[in-house]
Amino acid sequence: MSYTVTRPEEYTEKQLRGIDLSVRGLMKKFPYITGWKLNKNHNEYKTMLKIEVYLNLEELIDTYGLKVSDYYFETIESGNEVRVYSPLVIANNFLEVRDLNLPLTNNIKDTLNKIYSNLPSDYKFNIFYKFDFDDNPTPSLVNLDIDEFVIK
Repeated sequence: MSYTVTRPEEYTEKQLRGIDLSVRGLMKKFPYITGWKLNKNHNEYKTMLKIEVYLNLEELIDTYGLKVSDYYFETIESGNEVRVYSPLVIANNFLEVRDLNLPLTNNIKDTLNKIYSNLPSDYKFNIFYKFDFDDNPTPSLVNLDIDEFVIK
């Protein structure tokens, strides 16, 4: 059995709105999340759509009682961004939050995709599988993947 996978090249306004609605839902559970944008490599993989999620440094620190280097504040004050793979890696003493780090990151990503998967179909982005034995392509929901957390 063979198949081909096709992915539309462009996103509709509703599909982008679907991502926005999903991140807004995420912001209710994780108040330090402030927004999102498509990652520069958003279309690199067929089965996932890569985005970046923005974090508020002060809110993140308050939520988890983190102590962080002045480097982060100075970087942000100078107009630059800090890009991390997980929100808690900025802790001065990473050992204090190590056991929370990966579960938190996975929880954020899982929550985002649960919200996204429950949206009406025209707000979601699908890829299409076409099997050699069937003329009708089968849609499959693309997962949203947070490629980087951006502190700005």
